[in-house]
Amino acid sequence: MPNPDPDKVPCTVYVNNIDSTVSDELLKSTMSSVGTLVQFKLQGDAEMPSRYGFFEYETAEIAAKAKRLLQGTKVGRYEINVKAAQGSISGSSEPVKDDGTLKTVYVGNLSADTTEDEVRTFFSERCGMIKKVHVAGEPTYRFAFVEFHERSAYNIAMTLGGTLLGMNAIKVGPSKGGQGGGGGGARSDKAYTAPMSEASMVQGMSIGAYQST
Repeated sequence: MPNPDPDKVPCTVYVNNIDSTVSDELLKSTMSSVGTLVQFKLQGDAEMPSRYGFFEYETAEIAAKAKRLLQGTKVGRYEINVKAAQGSISGSSEPVKDDGTLKTVYVGNLSADTTEDEVRTFFSERCGMIKKVHVAGEPTYRFAFVEFHERSAYNIAMTLGGTLLGMNAIKVGPSKGGQGGGGGGARSDKAYTAPMSEASMVQGMSIGAYQST
């Protein structure tokens, strides 16, 4: 992977909580509303509720304007988070891999009437003690985040993809809680961050978001 270009870093912003169902055209139109957008690169799992990306502008001044004016803008279902990038697009990479400390799973394909209590009961009976459950989304697009007390419970939960919860076979994947921005950072319950189809997890989800504490 190429090294970051230090000259491009001030011109680049990092955006997370990007609705995975939003088209590239709409995203480009939104991000270029503040000035000339040179290029952008989306990353993250398109099967998760949200993604993240890097957007390079013509000048550092335009990048600063994007951070100031586009922060919290609703694009699709979620409000995006716009932050200063720590690297250029050429040096951007996927979020940090699971280092063995993750304890939160993303649960997708929930029935429209699934409640938090039902999700809690389902996972606590099969996996162990649960710290927190958050169910979010719209009636036709429901998902949840389940945080366990122990890593061993998380490991069991990760094997439950395809299991019926109510009438639907659920999807289960890792959630990085606050992964620095689109996959990384704080998610608010205004929203989903995220990993987004169930198109984040990622930092700062607006509607349907979850923040691990």
